[in-house]
Amino acid sequence: PPGEDATVSVVDCGCRAEHEPASSKTASLPARASASASRSAWPASAGAARSAVPRAASATAIGTQFGIFTYRDYDDPARRSELMRIALDCWRDVAEHGKSRGLSYLFWEPMSVGRKLGHTLRDCQALQDWIDAAKLPIPLKPMVDIDHGDVASPNPSDVDPFAWAEEFATQSPIIHIKQSTMNKGGHWPFTAQYNKDGRITPEKLIAAIKAGGGTDNELCLELAFREREPTDRSVVAALRESVAYWTPYTKTGYN
Repeated sequence: PPGEDATVSVVDCGCRAEHEPASSKTASLPARASASASRSAWPASAGAARSAVPRAASATAIGTQFGIFTYRDYDDPARRSELMRIALDCWRDVAEHGKSRGLSYLFWEPMSVGRKLGHTLRDCQALQDWIDAAKLPIPLKPMVDIDHGDVASPNPSDVDPFAWAEEFATQSPIIHIKQSTMNKGGHWPFTAQYNKDGRITPEKLIAAIKAGGGTDNELCLELAFREREPTDRSVVAALRESVAYWTPYTKTGYN
């Protein structure tokens, strides 16, 4: 709450876990109901991913990026297709194990360049349609980030945060949010300093989600802070201010 020490939901491999003190590097706080800090890497193997499936009964999902290509592999259509099939097989393995551990779904995060996948609205939907057609043991859903999107795309909607929120409102149970500027310069908190020039307001974002049919999306504050003074000392205050900014419009767990 605004008047108390801030805590964050610390995330390993994208799964929600118990509350821990705020980190000065990457953190987030509840805003549908909750928020999480997430910085995760694609597991080196399906076995590594299986070992990351949490034992905590409260965890409902885990996720990361679908996969990341080298330019050499991405620029070779045959090699890219082969690796995509391998990646999907790995996700199927993780889904089977996750289902046995009580997970409800998995999620993957669309990124901002082609080799990291899901970089445009069209590419993101195409990949999701391909995943859905594979009928994994539990769903693998997109977790869109409103500040992602290919800045080189000729389609302005691909870098429109509200277009992403609306387009995937019914498919993305978790939506990464942060204050955004036209240059997509960072994972800014929702503080007066950044809100002044930022594009994201609760009213406009929630309206976009509702327009897309969303009803119970988790808005995850994905914020990053430099490990330098004076930024490091301001992290807790920035988290507290960000949560206060969203509290009138969302269920934070404190209201």
